[in-house]
Amino acid sequence: MNQVNYGISSGSLTLRNLRLKREALDKFRLPVDVVEGTLGRLQLNIPWRNFSTPMKAEIDDLFLLVNPAASSKYDPADDEKRAQAAKQERLRTAETLQIQEQAQVNEDSLKNQGFVDTILAKIINNFQVTVKNIHIRYEDSVSVPGHPFAAGITLSGFTIISVDGNWEKAFIPSTAGAIHKLAELHSFAVYFNTDSESIRGLPPQQSADKFRSLISTEENPVNEHQFILKPVSGKGKITMNNTISDRVPKFDVELDFEEISFLLDNHQYRDVISMVDMYHFFLRNQQYRKIRPTEEQITEMGRAKALWKFAREAVVGQVHEKHREWSWAHFAERRADRKRYVLLYKKKLPGALQGPD
Repeated sequence: MNQVNYGISSGSLTLRNLRLKREALDKFRLPVDVVEGTLGRLQLNIPWRNFSTPMKAEIDDLFLLVNPAASSKYDPADDEKRAQAAKQERLRTAETLQIQEQAQVNEDSLKNQGFVDTILAKIINNFQVTVKNIHIRYEDSVSVPGHPFAAGITLSGFTIISVDGNWEKAFIPSTAGAIHKLAELHSFAVYFNTDSESIRGLPPQQSADKFRSLISTEENPVNEHQFILKPVSGKGKITMNNTISDRVPKFDVELDFEEISFLLDNHQYRDVISMVDMYHFFLRNQQYRKIRPTEEQITEMGRAKALWKFAREAVVGQVHEKHREWSWAHFAERRADRKRYVLLYKKKLPGALQGPD
């Protein structure tokens, strides 16, 4: 099956059966690793030939399974690669913001910007989103030994469309004084299953079917879930006013839900507290993960000797690092790195003059 389908004339792009990488969530600095992650379909319809029709985005079958990063086997090369990728992402974001702030705008660019703003306003005002079958699941067999649990978020469907003042579907011009959006939510739920069985390791098609079957809907409720938030359905009416005053707000939101129910039993509370403790442990463990003894080293040296060696290196290394950070050699190294970075950054800037080399 083709993973990419596109139509240039129709402005349609469809991606199917995408798999998420293990480091997909690294930019959020969460103490989890992606075990399995798939996106069944992502379709974008961009009417670049006719801006009087809405832009649409459709997402189907987004399934994600994560587990605590503390339970993953340590791989120095992989950890270094992921850390560098996260740094590069933060650096690109900072550089992009800086370039935008320092950009000089002349008269011609202002005219072009006005035209672009008009087109963008039409697209944003009429942007439609449809989401179906979202299931994000966290499995943990480490926080509470002997009592594995699973927590997850499920969503059967979500849509948001542009409407007129009577809340009927319509195309909104860029000059509209107020923009109305109508959103519908179908079976959004949060569960926390104690003493739960894992669903990892299934073949791709079986895994997708299992994820989909665990999404509770009005037609097919899932009885095996211990819900913290029972499935919620409802509508939302959103009004965004371009002209505001003391009596007219910028945003006016009206929500209408059939029922909102929260539950939390003793076992769920126990596992939640343990999960929070594990998160704090993970943050401390990450600091010393590089020097922590492996199973082979523990077997070879003996558990007591290996752990004493680990404790000594952790304390001594922290002291040495603190002294090194305040040494003249470290200051000189940082200064040289900064000068080199500035030189390379100037060469990278758009329109920068290149030297003879």
